[in-house]
Amino acid sequence: MAGYAGARPRSGTLAPRRRDETPVARRGVDRSDRAADLPRRSLRGATAVRSRRRQGRVGLMVVGIVVVFLLGLFSLTQTVRVSATEYDVDRLIAPYRKEAGLTPRADSYPNWSGLDGHIGGHYLSALAINYAATKNAECKKRMEYMIAELKACQRANTTNHPAWGAGYVGGVPGSEAVWST
Repeated sequence: MAGYAGARPRSGTLAPRRRDETPVARRGVDRSDRAADLPRRSLRGATAVRSRRRQGRVGLMVVGIVVVFLLGLFSLTQTVRVSATEYDVDRLIAPYRKEAGLTPRADSYPNWSGLDGHIGGHYLSALAINYAATKNAECKKRMEYMIAELKACQRANTTNHPAWGAGYVGGVPGSEAVWST
């Protein structure tokens, strides 16, 4: 019983050879058809080898990127920790205390006038992120102090400004004019 060899035989320079055909069996064919007799590489095997090589290169590249990212992140957390502990928390809390009707413990930073409470919020976020990443005790101490001071400002706003300040904590200059309308 003969096996199925395809719908019809193909001919031409790009015709694929059947498995049972060899270049010797095709020697009687004219020269224009000889290109089909050249030995062919197994594309499946070559692709598999190339793809494994690529996977190795890609894997190595991914590992390199991750290492560089982690080193950069570690360096950034060190930089943030240093800068986060350089600021005076009482100066950052001063606009919150002033708007709540409490006496500030220090003068606020003069170059941030108008953005006083805004900067304090960024500082608190930086302390929280830094503590989460590094477990730095100094950052935690500053963060807890700042939160306690903000809670005192919130209570003072509720007492001193019952019409608009119940639960409010903020260092925006002129908060009463903004929130009472």
